[in-house]
Amino acid sequence: RHIYGCIKKKLQATYFFGEFCFMCNSWFSDSSQWMSHCRSHLDGKLQLPTQCNPFSYDKCIASPGYCPFCLGDERKDAASRMRHFVEARDWHAHVSAHIKVLHRQ
Repeated sequence: RHIYGCIKKKLQATYFFGEFCFMCNSWFSDSSQWMSHCRSHLDGKLQLPTQCNPFSYDKCIASPGYCPFCLGDERKDAASRMRHFVEARDWHAHVSAHIKVLHRQ
């Protein structure tokens, strides 16, 4: 988690953008390349996450969390749909907000 945060911070300081695809083990420093990469996952050219909840083992990110609501929302852009959460509390808060909206309907 620490290494991920440091690399992301350095890329953002240098290129003003930094994202990591955990499924492909690749860093992106260009937002348009990241968007295209996310689209490839959503279009089925690359794999989709097999689980949505984040999973860490001994403070290492084994798998980030993805929002099942956002993944399926075709109104959103690809990067928003593929947004990942490395902190379980952030993922839980985000998914809980979607669930609250469902309960109001």
